[in-house]
Amino acid sequence: MSDRLGTFYSKEFYKERDDGSSQSAIVILQLLFKYYKPRTVVDIGCGQGSWLAAAEAMGCTELKGIDGAWVEKDQIKSKNIEFQVVNFTENIPELNKKYDLCMCLEVAEHLPESMSRSFIDFLCSASDVVLFSAAVKGQGGRNHINEQWQSYRINLFHFNDYTCLDFIRGAVWNNPLVEWWYRQNTFVFLRPDHPLNASSKLLNVNNSIANVVHPDLYEQKMGYFRSLIDS
Repeated sequence: MSDRLGTFYSKEFYKERDDGSSQSAIVILQLLFKYYKPRTVVDIGCGQGSWLAAAEAMGCTELKGIDGAWVEKDQIKSKNIEFQVVNFTENIPELNKKYDLCMCLEVAEHLPESMSRSFIDFLCSASDVVLFSAAVKGQGGRNHINEQWQSYRINLFHFNDYTCLDFIRGAVWNNPLVEWWYRQNTFVFLRPDHPLNASSKLLNVNNSIANVVHPDLYEQKMGYFRSLIDS
């Protein structure tokens, strides 16, 4: 399995996305860190560690990244990132601690639907605060085998009694520095007793409409269909 996925996640794959991922991380983490300042962070599906490197620049002192064997350690963005190789289709690991923040961005769609519940359970076991995004139905991408509407995974977090705060999307929706898939899919989930839940500013921007598609994705898909008609 890891060999097959390695063909998807080559050095070229990460190089193509590096700048967009790094800039997106800076913008989104700055938003979150206005309200909550974690010190320890784990990134599930970290790639080369762009989001962890951004967290480190903002003061996080303990950084752990988890991804497949296709990520080479010399590609990791910071020497301070503790990197662990895991093949989630074979084994969901047990972490020896809880982190202040768990990040998992555009990863869940790469795992089979049969793992959907157990994967979200694992993220909740990693932290009381989870920054999360995953591809929606029809989004498209390499090895996207389990695209689901945003509400599908919101419900899985609800099974763990995690609250969904939807304050990221509205704040970055029109920001071209953030990749459109993060603008469309990024939420914060947290335990109901977490202090972040008490922030009236965040509660006031909860969005009851979860399942939305960004105009950039719509235009991309319509451009593809137009090209088929014109050819």
